[in-house]
Formats: sequence, C-alpha cells, structure tokens
Amino acid sequence: MAETISGWGDISVFTATGQRELLLLLLLKGSVETFRRQISSFRVLLTVIAAIIMALILYTLTLDKIHSIASLKLIGASNTVIQGLILQQALILGIVGFGIAYLVGQHVSKVSTAPDSGRFGSAATGGDRAGNFCAVQRAGHL
Repeated sequence: MAETISGWGDISVFTATGQRELLLLLLLKGSVETFRRQISSFRVLLTVIAAIIMALILYTLTLDKIHSIASLKLIGASNTVIQGLILQQALILGIVGFGIAYLVGQHVSKVSTAPDSGRFGSAATGGDRAGNFCAVQRAGHL
C-alpha cells in the first residue's frame, strides 16, 4: 500500500520508523521549541488584549451608572462603598467570562482531539498488509 501511495506526486508516505526519524529531525532543528515559544507569545498577547477589553467594558458600565453613583454620593455613600460596587461588578464579569471561556475551551479540546474523519487532504494513518503502520501527508502540509 505504501508503494502505491508514494507513487502519487502530491502525497508523502512515512513508515513508523520514518515518522520517528522525521520527529527527531524536527526536534534537532528546534522547530518544536520555536512553535512552543510562538504559542506562548500568542497566549500572552491574547491575555493582554482580553484584559484591555475587560477594562473598557467595565469603564463603559461605570459611565452608564454615573447618575446612580452621583445619587449614592448625595445620600452619603463613601468612596469605599462605591468602589466595592464597581469591584463586585468586575468580579462577576470576570467569573462569568472565565466560565464561558473554560466551557468553550473544553469543547474545542474535545473536537480537536477527536479522531480524524478521513476527509481528503488531511493526514491519515493506517497499516499495510504486513501490519506496519504508516502516515500519509499531503505535500506541502508537513
């Protein structure tokens, strides 16, 4: 089976040994570490952007309640009470946002780790008649 598929021009076939050699080659080149650093940088960037968005949302919500805050100040509420109300609102926003992000992350994790559906153009693994496992990868997607 591997010989037949390797005859196709746009597909590469790797045996289990070939896969190990390719992985070792990638590890030696440091590309795995490069990918890890890129993903870490992307996480930091997303966290900073999320923090800025949360701050702007909280600022907007506080401006919408400026009349209520002025009323509280008129009846004698201290700055600590008003700050506490704003911080409670921020805490609730943070907890709800974290909960939604966690649930979406769990769903995405389940979907991304699901077995390949065998669509054309994706990597697939299988065995030949001798029981040797091989991987098939479209050219240019390695």
